[in-house]
Amino acid sequence: MDFSRFLTPPAGITAEQVAELERILGQRDHATALDEHEVYRILATLGVPAPPHRFIPVADLPRLAELLPHCEKLVAKIVVTGITHKTDVKGVAFNVTSVERAREVYLDFQSRFPAAKFQGVLFVEQLPLKGELGDEILLSMYQDADFGPMIALGFGGVLVEELKRIMRPNRAQIFLPACMDLDENRALLAQLPLVRMIEGKVRGGKAKAELSTLVSALKKLQWAAVYFSRYNPHARVIIEELEVNPATVHQGALAALDGVLRTRAVAAADYVAPPKPLHKITRLLAPRSVAIAGASGKARQAPGRLLPIPARSLPTHSFAHAILTRPGPRAHSPCNVIARKFASSANPPAMWVLHPAEATIEGIPCVPSLAALREARHNEPVDLLLIGVRASAAAQMCEECFATHAAETILIITAGFAETAAGAHIQHDLEAKLHALDAQPALRPVINGPNTLGCICQGYSNTIFTPEYKSSATDKGHSNCALISQSGAQVITRVSDLADLVRPKVVVSVGNQMDLSVCDFLEQCLDAHQEPQFSDIDLYALYIEGLNPGDGARLMALTRRAAALHKVVCIYKTGRTEAGRDAAKGHTASMAGDYDMFSFLLRSAGALLAESFDEFEQMMLLGTHAPSLARLGAAEGPLTVGIMTNAGFEKCAMADHLFAGHTRALTLPQWGPETAAKINGCLEKAGMKGLIDISPVLDVTPMLNDVLFTTVMEIVLQDPTVDMGLFSCVPEAITLNLLPPGEGHTENALAPGGFVERVVALARRYPAKPFVMVLESGAKYDRTVAALMAGGVMCFRRADAAARALAKMAQALKKEVL
Repeated sequence: MDFSRFLTPPAGITAEQVAELERILGQRDHATALDEHEVYRILATLGVPAPPHRFIPVADLPRLAELLPHCEKLVAKIVVTGITHKTDVKGVAFNVTSVERAREVYLDFQSRFPAAKFQGVLFVEQLPLKGELGDEILLSMYQDADFGPMIALGFGGVLVEELKRIMRPNRAQIFLPACMDLDENRALLAQLPLVRMIEGKVRGGKAKAELSTLVSALKKLQWAAVYFSRYNPHARVIIEELEVNPATVHQGALAALDGVLRTRAVAAADYVAPPKPLHKITRLLAPRSVAIAGASGKARQAPGRLLPIPARSLPTHSFAHAILTRPGPRAHSPCNVIARKFASSANPPAMWVLHPAEATIEGIPCVPSLAALREARHNEPVDLLLIGVRASAAAQMCEECFATHAAETILIITAGFAETAAGAHIQHDLEAKLHALDAQPALRPVINGPNTLGCICQGYSNTIFTPEYKSSATDKGHSNCALISQSGAQVITRVSDLADLVRPKVVVSVGNQMDLSVCDFLEQCLDAHQEPQFSDIDLYALYIEGLNPGDGARLMALTRRAAALHKVVCIYKTGRTEAGRDAAKGHTASMAGDYDMFSFLLRSAGALLAESFDEFEQMMLLGTHAPSLARLGAAEGPLTVGIMTNAGFEKCAMADHLFAGHTRALTLPQWGPETAAKINGCLEKAGMKGLIDISPVLDVTPMLNDVLFTTVMEIVLQDPTVDMGLFSCVPEAITLNLLPPGEGHTENALAPGGFVERVVALARRYPAKPFVMVLESGAKYDRTVAALMAGGVMCFRRADAAARALAKMAQALKKEVL
């Protein structure tokens, strides 16, 4: 993520003020928090000044009368080294109205805290607060591991945590990346309960300030969060946190009533690497030349020694461990499996196997070393070096590759790196050596893994090392999607589950993201979306356990890019609970963040967030079978969904699930005279004239036959106000010919001109008006459903699931989060 454009100070902050901030922050001891009166100096520059105040140190106590601010009421606050939350230790006194009371409070404070830590008392004008919800405001900025510099706005005061706990997510407070354009997101801010109260938009409320007042202060906090962060290459100090809790609105302007600031010096770990040569990912996925290290020429081997990787060095939960401890032929070793897949592909790349003794393995010529490989290649690097040897040997091979530019890309299937305590130092050293090449992108390889199950790029490569006969995957299904996952097992499970329906064009298992991350692969897919390897992808399905530093903000930007190209990003994110976060750390060596914040921010960028694996697969099916849904995001206002069913229970359920949560992304049609007349004409043909009302959700009852059912579908799609359709039926009505051919009946929904052909024809005739079908019945209708899906029509088996999926898609397209 490029933060450079956010380093320019916003209106209201001068170059002199920037220099003053750097001076104040640069001369302090970073081991302790800045004292509150010192924080006030910084806040004044950032547009949130404190009321009149004066810090009176112990040495100036005799001059208390002359130094006190001349205010009607004062608040007295302790200034004690190591104490940030003064209220918790009874270090705040209100309603100080005289010198005598000020002295009494001062001496009381002094008597209760150690002399070595007691610095003095801060006296601040006490502003008139009514004690109402919304009087106290939280303003904050901090550095987030996932999203980088962040700002926060919401209800403040001592109840800040309790309000967050009891209110719906992202209502009590909102957390936004410092790189988010606040002007473009004013509507989002305006929906916050706090902002509505401040603007006087709640019943009985009076306006205290305008939204622009808050936005101005937030912009200055955004700038400070980036300027004093690891993303400013010239920064010498990092502001870890600056919290104003509470602030308030006084005479139409923001005023700080408390402030906490923590800083630290910039460290070597804050280094932000320059952009990686991500264009090389194409060579990793579609290599023209490949070298494999880890294949064996022996036909059989004793159990537990099927590869040059000792099974004891691998996590017991890894797929590689399972394969290594499987008795039987050595041919099941990952590298041998991969070698055979390359060799048997339609257009095999030039290939070599690295082996010190063998002449050929799997019919592929062997070379004894990387030096010999370079010689065989006339000093040209191979596109892909695939490594399946033990972690320590893999690291040595990578280091030699770095030094000699033996490969443009590296795929490490070996486990035992940073996802384990023992291998963490190996990966740390390897990362340092890789970053030494950052300034020479032409010589720097990109690395996928370690601990990756491999990748697929249809028509170019398949490095998934599980045997193909173990998978349910076929060569059928819609290929207009990419599946990028931090779990190899998740990849092969989804591909098998969706066999015959979805066959992703690109499949990536990224392992522990030592170098290439989920975001890197997504970025290259978008950058190269017109290249044959990545073309015609309408949906990017991401499984994420943890993010690399700053990748959260980057993922938001990539999601917006995808939306601008009329493509959808669907995400399943783990680490939603404390137990889930611990599991993610152990599996991927990544730090998973707060899920509520992750979900809110990615949905605000237009992503689909799946809450279950079932929903994840449903979204993959919906996005691949109804890709034109993504084009509806550009339409003004809510999307109008035309609904028809033949069952009353479905009518109720679909309406409930479409509009659960009071979504504003969808609306129902108000049928015009022409549409109503056409529908009535169909009902009259079925002998149903006057039996049902033409309501926004059409219930045509089981009396309507399948021919008229599809006729009404077309009438709904023809309505000029309808954007999308949801058509559902219980197919067991005697009037419906929806069964596939079989014994005991004469129905044939698959026949020429039959139900399936008519529905598929509608989908092709109205490509700008996507719709989904629901056939809510048992296994007898599986073939009918499969035929609809094969024809490109998304067909659910439950009306409520279809309604939820459409609602979630509409909310993503409209970026509705509150």
